[in-house]
Amino acid sequence: MKTKAHKKVPMYQATFDDVMNRFPNSAFPCVVTFPNGRMVYLTLDSNCHLQSEEVLQKGDAAIGNLTRDSSLMTTQTLAEQIYDLADGGKLVFIKDFLTPEQAQELFDELRESAPWEQKPGLFGHKQPRLTASYGDEGVTYRYSGTVNVANSWTDSLMTVKREIEEIIPRFLEATIFNFCLLNRYRDGNDSVRMHSDAEPGVGNVIGSLSLGATRTFRIQHNTSKAKMEFAASHGSLIIMGGTMQKFWKHGIDKEPKIENERINLTFR
Repeated sequence: MKTKAHKKVPMYQATFDDVMNRFPNSAFPCVVTFPNGRMVYLTLDSNCHLQSEEVLQKGDAAIGNLTRDSSLMTTQTLAEQIYDLADGGKLVFIKDFLTPEQAQELFDELRESAPWEQKPGLFGHKQPRLTASYGDEGVTYRYSGTVNVANSWTDSLMTVKREIEEIIPRFLEATIFNFCLLNRYRDGNDSVRMHSDAEPGVGNVIGSLSLGATRTFRIQHNTSKAKMEFAASHGSLIIMGGTMQKFWKHGIDKEPKIENERINLTFR
């Protein structure tokens, strides 16, 4: 009895949409496992196209193809997702940087004890979120017409800061942060517009830690308008580096259906 042959698509012809149609619940990079045990590594380039496919079998790598029949595959998201972006930018997404217990403990502490305030925004309106600032003694961070004087590091923030600093050299140049801006999104109506963190005195490497409700973290290239989205979930870490702040913007749009709070810690 003959079995139906599956049409195969070379990786250089497969786009992001092609793969998302086959794997609507997967994130990239990911490992696709076939019934025969063959494992295929998928990743994306800076234009959101599949960059390569490596067949991982007994430790050897070879070029392979992707079958159209998604029912024959399962996916497993890798713990660390690394993206080399256009024009020299780099983004690292680590879904479970903190355990759920660690993330919840830090969320509860900051929600109750941080000196939250609502800063002035554009055109006389208040910013659609609350903020607080921590950092080294005497450090002040200015952006969008606001002045943010750092409160002294708490023990828990200092611990997280050092843990992020320790992991960064695996992906980018070593960095020591001296400031952390906290944003508290009270529900899905709070947001931050697309922007870059390119203010004077801010280094190239920024660590963004998410606590609480999952929100969609969006990035967009300044000229090509290429876009990517990441589910910034409880305990996840996004590291931005290289020239990303020069050529890309990022932001959190309103998501009115979300009722729970999110706290974001941006180390710089």
